[in-house]
Amino acid sequence: MKKTLPLLLLAALAALAAPALTVHAGETTADAAFDPALASGSGAGYYFFDTNELVDPPFRYWWLRQMGQQNWVGDNEYWTTTLPFDVRFCGVDYPTGSTLYVGSNGIIGFAEEAMDDPLNQQIPDPQPPNALMAIWWDDLRVPHMFVDQAEKDGVQYLAITYRPAYFADGSEAEVIKFQLQIYASEGAGFNNRIEMHYSSVFGDSWRDYGASATVGLENADGSEAALYLYEEPNLEQYLGVRFIDQLQVDSQIGPFNLLTPQDDVEVGVGVPVSFSWEEPLYNGSGELSYDLLLADNPELTGARELDVGDATSYEIVFGTFDAGSWYWNVRAEESLVGNTRLAENTYGFEVVLPSDEQPPVVAGQVPANGAAGVPANTTIVFHCYDETGVDPSTIDFTVESDGGGITPNAAPPANLGLRPAATAAVPGELLIDDSNPKDVVCTFTPADELPPAMITCTLAAGLADTLGNATAAPLSWNFSTQGFSTVADSWGAIKALD
Repeated sequence: MKKTLPLLLLAALAALAAPALTVHAGETTADAAFDPALASGSGAGYYFFDTNELVDPPFRYWWLRQMGQQNWVGDNEYWTTTLPFDVRFCGVDYPTGSTLYVGSNGIIGFAEEAMDDPLNQQIPDPQPPNALMAIWWDDLRVPHMFVDQAEKDGVQYLAITYRPAYFADGSEAEVIKFQLQIYASEGAGFNNRIEMHYSSVFGDSWRDYGASATVGLENADGSEAALYLYEEPNLEQYLGVRFIDQLQVDSQIGPFNLLTPQDDVEVGVGVPVSFSWEEPLYNGSGELSYDLLLADNPELTGARELDVGDATSYEIVFGTFDAGSWYWNVRAEESLVGNTRLAENTYGFEVVLPSDEQPPVVAGQVPANGAAGVPANTTIVFHCYDETGVDPSTIDFTVESDGGGITPNAAPPANLGLRPAATAAVPGELLIDDSNPKDVVCTFTPADELPPAMITCTLAAGLADTLGNATAAPLSWNFSTQGFSTVADSWGAIKALD
């Protein structure tokens, strides 16, 4: 694409929007990018990983000091609480106030059936219980349960704590402690983040470390699951496991760089400049589009934004009035959830004026200089040429016949953007067409027929280009209308030579 821009920052259309907040590994950060290669697994609309994964920002074990003790004691029991905020779980929405079922056997879910089942399943399994969060699904008994609401990094969450829990047929020396955290939504359409944290994972049993447990999430009909662990002794003390919506990972835009023009280059007025950049890594199912940002400062404050679409290049021709220092960057946006990211580098460049010291040239006069026998109803046309552009406000044109005086011109039609001529012995109207600033066409139309005389056309000194290069002396040419007359008869006006 090619676009000629008289950019002029004073006429900038829009301020640069701050980069949208994106989600990295479940934390709300600016311009973060989660690497899907770090995910330990996926399923039911989630990615999951634990605190052993090297992510930025780091995901750490986090234990809420519980205060909301419930009178829940039992073996193969379940109890109910309500959601304090809306939850989207495995693609299903559960509004604020919905019932949450809390089972003594280390499962918490959104459906009541079989929530007291001590026999853990390898999920997914269509047999109830379903729509569940298995934090340590095993045959357990609990003497204490806690339900608390809290906030972390500005996001509310619900914490359900098993502290302690025992194996159903074991001694109270075999203590395990774990906590489920359900976070409020971090974006419309996202599954809510789920975290599982383990304070104590061993006592004196072959079932320590999750060796006989199920850990993971399962959807409402048991057809899909995000299975972290099934009967493997892999749960560690002070371990955290995080489940985050796949869209929050896949819709992230990877880092990318600007290509051309390179930093600190000079570009010329009137010369096409190709802005180009890399295509970032993007694993989502949406589409990427780009905005080219141009500003007079490296912070891109008050930048002008040019919608480029899905192309990774854009061509601009800068005008004379754009001379000076510029800075540019590109903002990528994906269509799925609206995540955005700026290129890693902001480049600067200088728009420089051409080394032109010559004033405009006048040529193409009609009638030509020295022409004779020119018809009396002739209009006068001439061209002002300059490669950097003619300044039309410096065109001062007069027309005189032999011994004529000076009278003002009529005003031109307003819709042509033209100026009236200066005073002239021959009254008339000067129309200036500067649609092509390098070739300005001037047309003088006399108010009446030209008299039979020597006609002198004069452009006053000071005709200038947009760089200020001006003529030092007036430029004149002439032609004659003598020897030309009109004779009227019944057929109309017949032009004839004397």
